[in-house]
Amino acid sequence: MFHFNLSLLAVIFCIMTILSNNYQGIHEALILCGGKGTRFSSVREDIPKSIAPITGRPFIDFLVDDLVNQGIKRIILATGYMSNLIEEYTHTRNDVEWIISRELVPLGTGGALKLAENEFNSDPILILNGDSHIEYEINDLVSQFNKNNADVVMLLSASSLGSDYGNIFIDSELRVKKFIEKPPKIKKQSYVNSGVYLVSKTMISKIMPNQCLSLENDLFPYWISMEYNLYSIVTNEQVHDIGTP
Repeated sequence: MFHFNLSLLAVIFCIMTILSNNYQGIHEALILCGGKGTRFSSVREDIPKSIAPITGRPFIDFLVDDLVNQGIKRIILATGYMSNLIEEYTHTRNDVEWIISRELVPLGTGGALKLAENEFNSDPILILNGDSHIEYEINDLVSQFNKNNADVVMLLSASSLGSDYGNIFIDSELRVKKFIEKPPKIKKQSYVNSGVYLVSKTMISKIMPNQCLSLENDLFPYWISMEYNLYSIVTNEQVHDIGTP
């Protein structure tokens, strides 16, 4: 019996290690990179903003590095505008399994998420905006998601300021109470949307197909109004937005 218990403990330890290394079921990520980028196009019109060069590297490369370094090797790219150039970028890396979800007409961030729905193997889904970057830990998002039985968890920045970002108001339990996308005036006691989310498959299933919808302008405010479980975690890391000239 003693030897059996030792063996059982070893098995349990191995399982816990595997779960920890796989970020509690998060094996993939969706990067939203289909937008035209009106602000960015005032600087460059020949490339999509997600592959804009930063110190000689495509911007999206930094997002992919973050994912790979945290064990995420399956990446779904939600493309649209100049999709062919983004698809060419994928040939520069062989450390990732790439899946392309290409919209043929503009669908917005929400519509693009719905279009990619059948590609998801994980639940919840890790979603990144393809035009912004912030340092983060996937396990922090997952822990908050599980702790609160959340439908959505957003990563918010307490350091970034500016009307180019969505401003979010939360309560003392970090529940999201209000979402204002790119307000004309910055309101005190609000946090900035970093463009990193965990979203349950159940919420994605509620999105109407073949509709042009924005996560920020349409879906998040609606889900908040319907009192779904939208929670947040707050970081002091800075958001870097490639869409701002």
